[in-house]
Amino acid sequence: LRGAYAHGRARAARPTVARAALVVFGPAHGAPAGVRRGPAVAALAAVLVLVAGLLLIAGISGTGGLGNQPNPALASAMPAASTAVSERVTAAASASAAGTTPASASAMLSPAGRPAASQLVALPAFDAAADWPALATDEAPALRALAQAWGVQLAAGAPCGQAAAQGLVCWRQRAGNLPLLSQLDRPVVLALVRDDGRRAYAQLLALGSSGAALAAGGRRWSVSSAQLAALWRGELVTFWRQTDRLAPGLAPGASGPAVAALHQALAQAAGTPDAVVPAKPVYDSALRQRVAEFQLAAGLNPDGLTGPTTFMLLNRALAVDEPRLARE
Repeated sequence: LRGAYAHGRARAARPTVARAALVVFGPAHGAPAGVRRGPAVAALAAVLVLVAGLLLIAGISGTGGLGNQPNPALASAMPAASTAVSERVTAAASASAAGTTPASASAMLSPAGRPAASQLVALPAFDAAADWPALATDEAPALRALAQAWGVQLAAGAPCGQAAAQGLVCWRQRAGNLPLLSQLDRPVVLALVRDDGRRAYAQLLALGSSGAALAAGGRRWSVSSAQLAALWRGELVTFWRQTDRLAPGLAPGASGPAVAALHQALAQAAGTPDAVVPAKPVYDSALRQRVAEFQLAAGLNPDGLTGPTTFMLLNRALAVDEPRLARE
């Protein structure tokens, strides 16, 4: 279905299905053991029709101003596909970061350089009544503190403008959730809101199954999942590092050096850095499908459009130096 969509077709023809099988199962494996034509194909077709309807309702394109919103539901619904593709997508990044090849898809976007969660275990519990005055009442100082985790010092003034001059791009989300925080896997500034409507800002340092760790004004706290749910309405802002190779604003139909860089980045992430880049690269349907393949492996909506979260996870696959969340 994704392949047909990338080519603007309403039906998935045999060549598209064959290409999808090659991507998912690899050339050496063919169809998975036990799969037979006939009833199995009919059942698969029925499932695909149902999935297509659900994705159409859910707005699979994921562009809607959210910049390639991560889609954990889609990722969990297609484990075989995402596992097979993820292993190839992350081979180059893992080898670059650790000198090894991942043994499974669980090594995707390998946590090299992640801070030790043991440093955050004994933090005092956050008390909304007593500790609220220690939080930043304005986003700017919280972003300046966040920038330090990226090795960037920001002066007073508009933090996002200053950060852009140093290669960091601000990214804002107003409808975030815990799966999104886990997928981005980077420190972020959370906008917290009390029952009385007062707003404050804290930096998310760690995320686990039972809660998180927050920081503000030189202090750190642990916060339970229930507390976080009560205080956080989904608004967050973070940074991603803009490299010379990748730049925002690419769209289908574009051409030039930025498109060539995208070709090279996708090839490196897929473990084929020697792939030939077209002499006159264009963001055509074939390149859009390659972007969609990476997005599917990374758990994003596979719309083939290079939004901020696609660049964030592509940077991770390319082992770009970026801070990480501490984990349990």
